[in-house]
Amino acid sequence: MKKIILITFFFSSVALSQNPQWIIYDTTNSQIPSNTVTDIVIDNFNRKWVAFWNIGLLLIDGDNWTLFNTTNSSIPSNLVGSLLIDHNQNLWLGAYDESDGFRLAKFDGVNWTIWSIASTPLPGNYIHSMIVDDENDIWLLNMDLPPAYSTHYLYEFVDETNWIQHATFEAFVGKRKLLIDKDQTIWIGDRYGLYKFDHDTLNFILNPFSLSNEIYVTDIKQDFAWNIWYTTGEAQWGWLFKYDFSNFHKYTFKVISIEIDSIGNVWGGTIEYGMPPNTIPAMLIKYNGSDWTVFDPTNSLLPPTFRINDLAFDIYDNLWICTEDKGLVIFNENGITPVELQSFTAEVLEGTVQLNWTTSTETNNSGFELLRFAQNDNVWNKLGFVPGQGTTTEPQFYSFTDEAVEPGTYQYRLKQIDFDGSFEYTNIVEVTVEGPTEFSLSQNCPNPFNPSTKIKFEIPGQARNDNVLVVLKVYDVLGNEVVTLVNEEKPAGEYEVEFNGTDLPSGIYFYQLLVSALQSKDGKAGSFVETKKMILMK
Repeated sequence: MKKIILITFFFSSVALSQNPQWIIYDTTNSQIPSNTVTDIVIDNFNRKWVAFWNIGLLLIDGDNWTLFNTTNSSIPSNLVGSLLIDHNQNLWLGAYDESDGFRLAKFDGVNWTIWSIASTPLPGNYIHSMIVDDENDIWLLNMDLPPAYSTHYLYEFVDETNWIQHATFEAFVGKRKLLIDKDQTIWIGDRYGLYKFDHDTLNFILNPFSLSNEIYVTDIKQDFAWNIWYTTGEAQWGWLFKYDFSNFHKYTFKVISIEIDSIGNVWGGTIEYGMPPNTIPAMLIKYNGSDWTVFDPTNSLLPPTFRINDLAFDIYDNLWICTEDKGLVIFNENGITPVELQSFTAEVLEGTVQLNWTTSTETNNSGFELLRFAQNDNVWNKLGFVPGQGTTTEPQFYSFTDEAVEPGTYQYRLKQIDFDGSFEYTNIVEVTVEGPTEFSLSQNCPNPFNPSTKIKFEIPGQARNDNVLVVLKVYDVLGNEVVTLVNEEKPAGEYEVEFNGTDLPSGIYFYQLLVSALQSKDGKAGSFVETKKMILMK
């Protein structure tokens, strides 16, 4: 019998990644319904919820792209104004309906719960900002629209019967203006500074850099050092500001959107600025605490766009970028993770090597080349190719069988290839295929047979010389030789021979294996003879 050796390597989310990489999804190469992408949120399941101007909401869940609109779902409107994921991974949105203004909606993955403004105590008709606190209560900024500058109402939604109004103040319209910091203090961005709501007290902190032309606040975030960042760059009028709880700092980027990555870098998306021919295109910027890095169409693959509307990081630190007119862009300085490899195993089974591997997520994955390095080879040889699943966050299971193996040691690895041609190698797995340990002649299969059958035999690796003389013959019941199937020297290994009885009558036949001129390791000559019966039945 051939010895079975199992070699298993498990990887703790081994990421196969490359250099800085960009992926652009637009209406020509993906299922997005429009190149005008307004908002995005990503939940803990790595599902992306993407809003488009007056078209609806797109869910990207691995390979599954699902568009929710008023014709195929209960979403209250195709015009989504704000998005939020609560701690139970429910989706909340503020949507505008022409019949009765804005509506608040919650989607639990199956059912929609919808509140019209008229059915709530909210005094205004527009919800432009939402945030969730540690108790999973939803905080809302509500106002009348128009006019653009009007009374704002800060509400806390506890449950359907408990809407708590906490503050009233005058402010300009905007979006994503609410922030809950690490102490559960509420911050509200405004054209002239910041509102701070703490223990039922609302205070205003004046930004001395604010000018009369700064109107729209479109994002507010807190970094790892507790600094509060907010933007007033909408309509090309304002800037990016940082408040360190003592002073305001001004940065001359026309920023629209802000996000913080997993190591605390501050990222921003800007709006196009200036007049032709001196127009400054929309940029992606990064601040690491001391230096700024700018990515634009002249020094990167960021497509030229009028505005970067929103930013969000997924669980693998890939940055998802919502553009005004170029679709949805994904970027990672260290390479977008095409494959998260969970396991890679090799197992010897019935004279073959079975390779199995599992991925937990894939992005832009064309597939895998199977590479083998044999004991006597000097190069890695390609065995085959297994197609990948493109982009998915669902676990994927793959297998490949290497049938061309003889006794010896083999190494295997995968070459994961992206659709753009870039590639990475996995770690190596190794197996040892042991040869037979004793002579054996197996029963033919099938038996009885008509008109052909297969005969297997094994030669052990105990001979001093490389080859031994092997003879396999078939006889009838009278002992007459019918045919010689094998008559040659062969090395140790497993063999299979086909016998065809098309020209023979039905009956009993015998096949005999004779191995001669054998010299074992102890120097003694020897031989092996075995005979078995088979039945040809027509």
